Amino acid sequence: MEAAVVTPQVRETIDARGPAPSMGAEDRDSMLEYTWISASHNNQHDTEALAASSERGSPPDFSRPMSALSTASAFSRKPGATDDGVVPSTVAPHVQDVSWRQTGCSSGGARVTAVPSSKQGSGSDEPLCHLNGAPRRHQPYIECIDVQESDPDEPLVLAYRRRCEEIGISPNPILIETFEAIDRGTNGSGQLDALEQHIHVHCPGNVKPVFCHRLDDRGMVPAVKTMASCGPRLRSLSLPYNKLTYTSAVSLSALLLKCPAMRSLNLRANDIDGIGARKLCEGLSVCSWIENLDLSLNPIGNDGALALAEWLRSNRSLKQLNVDSCRIALDGLIAIATTLREVNRTIDILSIADVEKVPVQAEHFFHLGSMVEINNTLTELCLSKQRLRDHGVKVMVPFLKQNRSLKRVDLSCNQITFLGAKAICDLLRVNTPLQVLNLDCNRLTKHGARYLALGVQANHKLKILHLNNNSISPEGLIDLAEALMTNDCLLEVSLAMNQFDSKSAAVFGRLIGPNSPRRLPLKTDFMTYEVDDTTFISSIPLASTCLL
Repeated sequence: MEAAVVTPQVRETIDARGPAPSMGAEDRDSMLEYTWISASHNNQHDTEALAASSERGSPPDFSRPMSALSTASAFSRKPGATDDGVVPSTVAPHVQDVSWRQTGCSSGGARVTAVPSSKQGSGSDEPLCHLNGAPRRHQPYIECIDVQESDPDEPLVLAYRRRCEEIGISPNPILIETFEAIDRGTNGSGQLDALEQHIHVHCPGNVKPVFCHRLDDRGMVPAVKTMASCGPRLRSLSLPYNKLTYTSAVSLSALLLKCPAMRSLNLRANDIDGIGARKLCEGLSVCSWIENLDLSLNPIGNDGALALAEWLRSNRSLKQLNVDSCRIALDGLIAIATTLREVNRTIDILSIADVEKVPVQAEHFFHLGSMVEINNTLTELCLSKQRLRDHGVKVMVPFLKQNRSLKRVDLSCNQITFLGAKAICDLLRVNTPLQVLNLDCNRLTKHGARYLALGVQANHKLKILHLNNNSISPEGLIDLAEALMTNDCLLEVSLAMNQFDSKSAAVFGRLIGPNSPRRLPLKTDFMTYEVDDTTFISSIPLASTCLL
């Protein structure tokens, strides 16, 4: 087989009178290919044939295969190449950095197709964008903010637009509106009105104007530089449902160092991991006034939970902490519970639902229970999706009986059956300060409903009870209705998503009707109506009583 060489070719102009090639224009533009050219092959015959057909005024004959050079000249073009064959320096590195492989060709010849290859023949550790003369990619975070370089008289919206333009990104529309509103309070200067000293920035990513333009790591750089000029006047920052990762956490940590009076930080539903959570804690360590921290739906994991627990040992201001669905496993959960049991006495609302799926252990329940027993500052506790099951509830109930501060407890989605309901019945009989109890999405059935009915009859503190999606049969619903007739303290109950029949619906119809035997009206998430002497229920929405 004769030696072969690979020669890049640029598409040349062919006779306009000739028929269009079978390959579409989009296919030609999207395909990066070069032609396998034999050194001994002579394409003079194709050139003469094209010239002869041009003299005759007839289109060239494409029925037989053209030579490799002619085929490449007619149909091949490197993406990004100009007409003179010069490749612009702005071509992405992955387009220029390619290797070659031989592939079959239907025309009987062979061709070489470009495939991506890392560091193909670069001979240097420098980034390809630097080797090709293109500017380096902008660093997507900032570790230290120099407020002195900002003009104190420059409006925030102009400063934000300028910084976005410097790194070549589009400004966020919601941040533009926020900074414009702040500037209106300063009359276009950097000096805030005495009556409007506090600044609140709210930039969610789940609203229509920015749904396709959410804040990311690069977009956070000009944003934090602009917000840093607000200094201690920045009191709350809310950036939920964006695309922030650990690099944005680095930028936010630098911002927190310049805004020590921050009261609320909401980073719900981003992509901040354990490294990012640790960086945030470094910045939060100087915020002695922080009261509300929401990191829910961020994959901080055990590393992030351990960093939070370490920070909470020295914090004396945080009142609300939400770490729902953060992939926290057993170690992180125990670390937070231990901190709240031993040191921290300021948090009054804790939501730690949906932990990582780990083998259920008694140690898990004991740490949570001992935290509840000793910490008498907690008023709201969410342990949803913790897989407590009956054993976990039995372990925790004795600790809950000793608590004198909890007013809301969420135990939904914990696979609790009638055995766990029996333990909860004992808790209700003690008449703790508990006012809201959420048992939605468990497995109580009619036997669990009967135990709860006994507890409700003896309780005089509970005001709201959630029991949806518990497969409670009509018999269990009737037991609950009879208990509610003698209990005047319970003001709201959710039962619509259970197994009502005509008889149980009629009993509740009398209970919530105008002639109810109750001293105080009962609010439910359903209403009753009759059709042909048969009573039905129709569910209606109630205001959410979820924690945080």
